[in-house]
Amino acid sequence: MDARSRRHHVSMKGITPAAATTLVVGALLSGFAGPTVAAQEARFCVTVRSDQPIERDVLAAIESGEATIILVEEAAACAGAPAGAVLEGSATGTPTELVAALRIEPESPAGYDRDLFRHWVDADGDGCDARDEVLMGESLTSVNVGAGCAIGGGSWRSAYDGTETSDPSDLDIDHVVPLAEAWRSGAADWDDQTREAFANDLADDRVLRAVSAGSNRSKSDQDPAEWLPSEDAFLCEYVADWVAVKVRWDLATDPGERAAIEDVLAGCPAEEITVTDAVFSIETASAPEEGVEPAPTPRPAKQNQKPRGDCHPSYPGVCIEPPPPDLDCADIPERRFQVRGPDPHRLDGDADGIGCES
Repeated sequence: MDARSRRHHVSMKGITPAAATTLVVGALLSGFAGPTVAAQEARFCVTVRSDQPIERDVLAAIESGEATIILVEEAAACAGAPAGAVLEGSATGTPTELVAALRIEPESPAGYDRDLFRHWVDADGDGCDARDEVLMGESLTSVNVGAGCAIGGGSWRSAYDGTETSDPSDLDIDHVVPLAEAWRSGAADWDDQTREAFANDLADDRVLRAVSAGSNRSKSDQDPAEWLPSEDAFLCEYVADWVAVKVRWDLATDPGERAAIEDVLAGCPAEEITVTDAVFSIETASAPEEGVEPAPTPRPAKQNQKPRGDCHPSYPGVCIEPPPPDLDCADIPERRFQVRGPDPHRLDGDADGIGCES
C-alpha cells in the first residue's frame, strides 16, 4: 500500500444490531440483516478500501462511492479485537510521500493546558506506567523491576544528544510530537479519552522516547522548524518519526514546519516506513467477562537494544541464555519480561506471555 492507499477495518464483537446502530458504523450494517448479524454474539469484520486517503468520515466516503465495503464473518482480522468498534487504517511510503499527504493548516494554540493530556497512566494494570514501559523498552541492557515498578540495572543512550546514563532519573520521556504541538495541530478537537491515548501511546515506539532531561527541555514544544537534535546522525530518523506520529494521529502541519521537514528529508535516504493509525474504540453495552483480568502487554524492545552473550530469542528485551543448564526465575535477575515462542526454560508458568512475574 502506498501513501495514497489506506485500508480501514471495523471489528465488532458481542453486540446486537440495535447497539450497532448507535455506532459510527451502524449505517453500514443496516444492509446486512439476517440471522448472523442478529445473533447476540455475532462476530464479523467490515473492511473499507479506498485509493485515496480517507478522512475520519468513512461513511461519507462509502456513500459517495469513493470507498468500497466488504463484510466478512469471523475474519482473522477480528482476532483479539475488544468489544465494540475499532477503526484502524495504515499507510506505507517514504517520509517525504507521507508528509505530502498531511493537511497544511495554521496552528491554533488557544486553550492549551498540559493537564488536558492525562499522561503516564498504567493502561494494562501491570503496575508499570507508560514512563516505566518506555524506560524498560529502550534500555540497552536488561533491567530489574522491583516493587512499585522500581527500575534498576539498565543503561540508556539519549538519541537526541548522545548522552549515556545508567540512572533512569536522568531521563525524560519525550513526546516526539509535543503535547502542545499536538493541541495546535488538531488535538484541541479531541475528547479527553483520545488525548490520554495519545499521551500514553506505547503501540508505536516512534511516539515516545527516553532522552536526556537537558535535550528534552531544550526542545520544549518546538517543531522541526524551531528545534532539531544536536546528534546529526539522528536527524533523518527524528524527522521521519515526527512525520509518522502526525500521520498516525491525523495531525496537521503548518507551512514553516512542513518546509523544515522537507528540507531535512531532502538529504535523507528514501526508505519506506509503515504507519498504522491510532485505534479509536467506541464503547458498547457489552461488559467484559467477570473475573477475567487483562494480560499485561509490555512495550516491545526497540531494535537498537544490544544483546549480551548468547541470548535466546524467546525472551526479547532481556538476555537469557538457552539451556543447558535449565534455569528458573531464581537463577536470573530479570522480572516481568516478554516471552515469545517455545519458552525453553519454562519461565512463563501461566503462559500469559510474561516471564518471572514475581
